Amino acid sequence: MKKLNFKNRNYIIIGLCAVLVLMAVGFAAFSQNLQINGTSNISSSWDIRITGIRAVNLSSVTNNGAYDITEPSIGSDNLSASFQTGLKSPGDTRIYEIEVTNRGSLDAEVSTVFTNTLSDSVHFSYDGVGPLGGSGTDVLTNAGVYNTANVSSSEPFSLPATTNNIRYIYMTVKYRDSVTSQPSNLTASINLKLNATQSPSGAETIDSGIHTLSTNGKDIPIVTEGDGLYDNNDGQYIYKGSNPDNYLEFEGNIWRILKFDTTGIKIISDEAIDLTGYTGVKPEDNTKGMFDIPNERTTANNSYCINPSRGCNAWVATSKMNGSPSEFVNKNLSGVEIKGTVTEDSSLYIYLNGYYYNNVLKENSLIIDGIFNIGPEANESQYTWTGKIALLTKEEFKYSHPENRLGLTYLSKNYNWWNINPDLNYTTNGVRAISYDNSSYGQYVNKYLGVRPVFYLSSNVTLTGNGTNDENIYRIAS
Repeated sequence: MKKLNFKNRNYIIIGLCAVLVLMAVGFAAFSQNLQINGTSNISSSWDIRITGIRAVNLSSVTNNGAYDITEPSIGSDNLSASFQTGLKSPGDTRIYEIEVTNRGSLDAEVSTVFTNTLSDSVHFSYDGVGPLGGSGTDVLTNAGVYNTANVSSSEPFSLPATTNNIRYIYMTVKYRDSVTSQPSNLTASINLKLNATQSPSGAETIDSGIHTLSTNGKDIPIVTEGDGLYDNNDGQYIYKGSNPDNYLEFEGNIWRILKFDTTGIKIISDEAIDLTGYTGVKPEDNTKGMFDIPNERTTANNSYCINPSRGCNAWVATSKMNGSPSEFVNKNLSGVEIKGTVTEDSSLYIYLNGYYYNNVLKENSLIIDGIFNIGPEANESQYTWTGKIALLTKEEFKYSHPENRLGLTYLSKNYNWWNINPDLNYTTNGVRAISYDNSSYGQYVNKYLGVRPVFYLSSNVTLTGNGTNDENIYRIAS
């Protein structure tokens, strides 16, 4: 009987040797790709990245023939990492330490989900999260723990926003001990996804049941009715209502915060600005100006602008629009397309992004580029422009109402003022405007209306105060 067992044992060894040769020729490659998907609800200071990857059991397992086919590496975007492992015989194990770092200013939580292809010879496992700032040397205590599920997920681990906070996670690749014959497949793969989101400490529930947004040094209540800050559930937090606490003192004047989003803090002047220095200003009223000065853009250069004596309603030349469309297209009330070239900018664009930005705004270093919808009334996002100073859109005015409709809000004024979107009625030379009674209407761009600039402040600024229109108005800390 012992002799029979001995023969069987030899047969298995020979079989394994054959596997060794075949798998060595086939490189026994097991490829892994790691990817972080990061989202930020507030600011551009969100910075979660993979900062390191290495094998941590190079010589710690006796008779371990696992090896790196290629050197583990981090992708150029710092949001991915990869390794390739060669395994020679059952029991061979390779453990990789992946370093995840928070270099931003927002507390984060990271959860992991990995899915591997079924393999009768290889097992993958996610072996846990190392201590904050730890070296990961304790990973070998987990080396014998192998998940059997094909899909596994973890509880989120915290990644606070202090100086280079680091967490280590570990992935194990093992040649199954149970393999006794030639595997049918010499390759296998695994994908690990790291979902990084803003920590709940940034939007926590308090006793009243109201949530707060922690941003720019402030905890701002989030409301679901009435005046206040609303969560738009898409990374935007929008002020709505008749008179929310969104007053901001900037440049010695009063502004209103429209919203917080992933770009920064979007604001609008509370009143029409003084347009002294603008050639398109109404002589007897320096707060009223033209959207576009007549004959500034001629039909010789702009085939879209067919009536230059009334001005043109495209905010900028198409070459400055994102994607640089060759033509600008608007539709009339009957749905007929009117299109043509736009090679020159509007007069108000030139003034606001030139003289006003450079000479009037003394703290313009706090103003950052934003993406603005400048498309026609029927499709505002049809065209976008990236730059400094713009105007409000009709949709943004609607969003200031709790029910997202036109009506009295904190943006309502007792005068008419420009929006930015071309009108359908005055197809090539009309822009949407807001009247003193809150109706939205089309107006020839060569008329004189109030001008209320809109722009983004950097998400890195710190706010003081509570946004009321008194000594507690929001201010930017120096």
